[in-house]
Amino acid sequence: MSFEDDNGNTIDKNLISFGMTNLGMIQALLKNNVISEGSFVFFDEPETNLHPAWQVLLTKVLIKLAENGVNVVMATHSLDMIKALEVHTKDKDGDFIAINHFTKAGGLFKFESDDITDNLIASRNELMNAYEDLFLSELYDPDND
Repeated sequence: MSFEDDNGNTIDKNLISFGMTNLGMIQALLKNNVISEGSFVFFDEPETNLHPAWQVLLTKVLIKLAENGVNVVMATHSLDMIKALEVHTKDKDGDFIAINHFTKAGGLFKFESDDITDNLIASRNELMNAYEDLFLSELYDPDND
C-alpha cells in the first residue's frame, strides 16, 4: 500500500507515521465502499504518532463517519482527542456517543451525570490527574533533584 502526496509523488506506507496511516486507511476504505452505514470501525489509540492538530482532524473525521451511520469504537488516552470530542459533539444528543472510562484499578468509572459533555470533561480530568501529580511532585518534592 502507498499514498500519493499533493504533487503526485508516491510514498510507501512504511514512511508514514502510524497515525497518518489511519487517516489514509479511512480514505481508502471509504473510496472502495468498504465502510458504509451500519459498518463498525475500531480504533485502538488512533492518536499514536499523530501530531495534536492531526488528532483533532482525525476526531472530526470519526465524528463525520458517525454522523453518516458508521459505528465508531475508539480507545484513547489522548487529552487532545477527548477535548476535540468534547468540542465537536456538544450539540449532539445523548445517543450519539457512549463513554466508558476504566479506572487505574480496572473498574468502570462512575459518571455523576448523563450529559455527554460533562462525562467527557470528567474523563479528561481523570486522565489529567497523572500529569498534575507528576508536575506537582516536581515542584513540591524537596528530594526530587
